Amino acid sequence: MTAELFAVFFTSITFALACTRFLPKFTSAETKPQRLRLSGKPTKSSRLPLIGGPGIIASLVIGYFFLQDQNELILNLLLITSAFMMCGLLDDVLKTRGKGLSERTTMIVAIAASIVAASIVNTDTVSNSPFSFAYWIDYDALVWVIYVCLFLFITVSTGISDGVDGLTTGLGLISLAAILGASMLIGTDYLPAAVALIAIAGFMPLNLPSKWRPGLSKGRMAISYLGDSGALAIGAMITTTAIISEVEIMLPIIAGALILEGLSSVVQAKILVPICRRITSLGGPQKESIHHSYFPLPFIATPIHHHVELIGIDRLSLVFLFWTLGILCAFITLIIVAVNSWVSIIYFAAGISMTILFWGILSLFRPSYLVATRLNEHLVTVSRFQGKPKSICNRVVESATCTTDYFDLLNIPTDTKLNHEVAREIMATVRDGS
Repeated sequence: MTAELFAVFFTSITFALACTRFLPKFTSAETKPQRLRLSGKPTKSSRLPLIGGPGIIASLVIGYFFLQDQNELILNLLLITSAFMMCGLLDDVLKTRGKGLSERTTMIVAIAASIVAASIVNTDTVSNSPFSFAYWIDYDALVWVIYVCLFLFITVSTGISDGVDGLTTGLGLISLAAILGASMLIGTDYLPAAVALIAIAGFMPLNLPSKWRPGLSKGRMAISYLGDSGALAIGAMITTTAIISEVEIMLPIIAGALILEGLSSVVQAKILVPICRRITSLGGPQKESIHHSYFPLPFIATPIHHHVELIGIDRLSLVFLFWTLGILCAFITLIIVAVNSWVSIIYFAAGISMTILFWGILSLFRPSYLVATRLNEHLVTVSRFQGKPKSICNRVVESATCTTDYFDLLNIPTDTKLNHEVAREIMATVRDGS
């Protein structure tokens, strides 16, 4: 079996490298409006080849070719992953022309793929694992509905989380490692999880994280990008292998970091912002009456990795932070499965509480903002605050005084919300002119 798994790894990395070499122009030309960022400035998508999905599928095909006699469920993994990969690939192809699928169309396609995936997974068999919904629920139709919801939310979350090199790929690897370990502990079918893990591991060297960010010409370690095809494929692989391995009840913890990404975007962008815009004391009856950054929202920008980036954490540290959360979730998953008693409920609650605490702690951090106060006709004091404006939690970090003429040259509007590094540079410039 070792030779077959090596063939899966070799196919994944070789096929992805070949696509990177022969399809260098298969990159996104999309410009994102960034309506939910403080700056509101549009940004361009990554200019790396979007070949993660095809590379992963090619390796799964090889895995099925070599291991179909040992495990027929690998076919289910291949079919389901291919369905979601094709959905993402359609979006990637359209993005190469400037604009991908609309949010409504994307959701419709994801729901359709989730229905197909839940139908492919065998829900008629009786599970022997207490970590499977089929073990507790005899009504197959209800189990099928749960599977549809799992496929939909996990794949949407992985699609949302894909925005920083190595983030989604690494979290996918960690989640699949947790599923593999859990299935081996309880004695269920672990081979599909092993194949999926090796397939993503083969792509990982092409999508390494680094401190690179848009605007820098050097320092990027990644040479290819997951794209929606790869991100949705990873979400499908996590959900499918969890169901096959009969540990799908553990998915809220196994994929805890990915779910936080999806929840942060859905809760803030699709629920809280529309509600705030319709509350008279906040946004008023007009949908665009005030900027969303003045609403009492948990994050500066969504998904949550953008919030972490905007408070001044570099991208490499950001990825390691989320990987650490993923590893902790995987560790708790293995403890729960190993204990396999009523005590597991306590560990399950602890795992959920940890992800909620992570959400809460990150929401407390805010970027710097500058406030300019005119002292007289000739002098202006510029102060750098950290925290929420008009909040008892904010504090003055530093202040400097400069002439009004020099301040006008800086072109700094009052109450400008900035990355900490940018704010420090501006304050240094102000001090030089004082």
